[in-house]
Amino acid sequence: MGWWSHNVMGGDRPLDLLGSIAKTLGAPFDAKSPTAWHCYEWPTLTPERVTAATVWLDTCRHDRSIAAQVLATLLMARGAPIGDALRHKLSLLIESDEWAAEGDYERRGEIDGLLLALMRYRDGTPADYDNDPGLLAKLAEKGAL
Repeated sequence: MGWWSHNVMGGDRPLDLLGSIAKTLGAPFDAKSPTAWHCYEWPTLTPERVTAATVWLDTCRHDRSIAAQVLATLLMARGAPIGDALRHKLSLLIESDEWAAEGDYERRGEIDGLLLALMRYRDGTPADYDNDPGLLAKLAEKGAL
């Protein structure tokens, strides 16, 4: 289906990448859980799991900027530790977003907002940057449901 919004999590590719991270970290899919984040029941993101997620990011050959955006959003949402080196790496990859570089001002705003949230983020304090309403909400907004 592609993208339904300019938001970081507003497309199929970010959700596919999130599924890949979930597999790497052993997060089971559970669409009915009230504590799930994007349909996954995430384990506590310890420094060891953050390292495993960083190794996952290093193995991404395509869409590395989107992968970094998804990972940063996940880590902040779960209150995970993000050291200075990882914060720098994520920032560089996020900044290289092709869609924003093409001059799309809405996407540029999303990327700038994510970079600001990442800069301000403090370990242990969950920060929900994921402001995507989801595909069904977008379809309803356009009168397609």
